[in-house]
Amino acid sequence: MRRIMFDTNVYGVLIKEPEAIVRIASHTPNDFVVYGTPVIRNELRALSKEAKLDQKSKRVLLLNVYDSFIRKENHNLKITDIIEIIAQDYFIEYKKAGGALSLIEMINDLRIVACAAVHHLDIVISEDQKSMLSLHSLRAYTLVNKKNQLRNPEFISFKKFKEDYL
Repeated sequence: MRRIMFDTNVYGVLIKEPEAIVRIASHTPNDFVVYGTPVIRNELRALSKEAKLDQKSKRVLLLNVYDSFIRKENHNLKITDIIEIIAQDYFIEYKKAGGALSLIEMINDLRIVACAAVHHLDIVISEDQKSMLSLHSLRAYTLVNKKNQLRNPEFISFKKFKEDYL
């Protein structure tokens, strides 16, 4: 069983591919289990109520998909003080590596990755090449996780996830 987390941006891709949602929902826990975090749900919730997809509220669609995947309370991973400290450490290393984005632009991505590392998730699926998956970010995760004896999750694209798991 693989323990996975979809980055917020992947939910936007998912609502445009209903067949993928059905295939993900039909998988058994022996294949993979999807985890989430309040950071992701809050980012989805922050979308404008007026945004539409096929005459339906995009925000409602996104939240419904998230909630359908995160069915158990223990699959909604909390952001603890330790996760916040690790996310801050990631940012320090990101800046040392030459990263250009601000803490405000990066913090949620850093929290998501720290949460995945602390909770020993296997894979983070993301399409975010500019922040979460930038070379500076990946270097920061590796350095901080090694220092804290945490294993980096594997980072893959949604396309790769579909090829390997659906």
